[in-house]
Amino acid sequence: ARVPERLFPKGWLYFPESNCTFYRANIFSNYSPNNVPDPDEYWQILVERSESTKMPGPKSKEEAIEEAIQGCLNTHLLVEEDEIVSKFHIRIPYGYPTPFRGREALCRPLFTELEKVGILSRGRFGAWKYEISNQDHATMMGVEAVDHILFGSFEQCFNMPFFRKFNKGTQKTVCMLTDKKELNLKHEESDKEDSEKKKRRIG
Repeated sequence: ARVPERLFPKGWLYFPESNCTFYRANIFSNYSPNNVPDPDEYWQILVERSESTKMPGPKSKEEAIEEAIQGCLNTHLLVEEDEIVSKFHIRIPYGYPTPFRGREALCRPLFTELEKVGILSRGRFGAWKYEISNQDHATMMGVEAVDHILFGSFEQCFNMPFFRKFNKGTQKTVCMLTDKKELNLKHEESDKEDSEKKKRRIG
């Protein structure tokens, strides 16, 4: 059957509850009808779980799948009447670089030494920055690394993991600087600029 109305057009869903082993789910068939054989007959769920020494994972692939299905039922992603026609499981030993306090103090000297011998360590695990580890960020780090090699240009994505400020449909990129005073100054300048533009519109 088609994806249930309660799950359309949902994307990433997060689950802090203790009644499921996964922490998030994604309705992949909502992204594109090409993700399933026939969107009128099939829909698709991806669930992710993590494990550690304090929270061991399942003992087998079969156990992981059964726990995932039960979690989907417990969280109402699935109902008993749903027919599951295909199952897939993969265990990825290293999925994300884990952020931790003191990361920059530890990683920055390593990057500096690598760069001395012509190595730019970039990408999800190369940069070890969770906040810029998505595919778009990894691609941009590659583009900026090439520009840096060819033209000596500054690598903004790698050196200044960014956040975005939205204002009435206009997106502005404000770099996160290590100096908090400098960051606050950027905020003040941006807010002042927005205020001046608003006055001009009113006037």
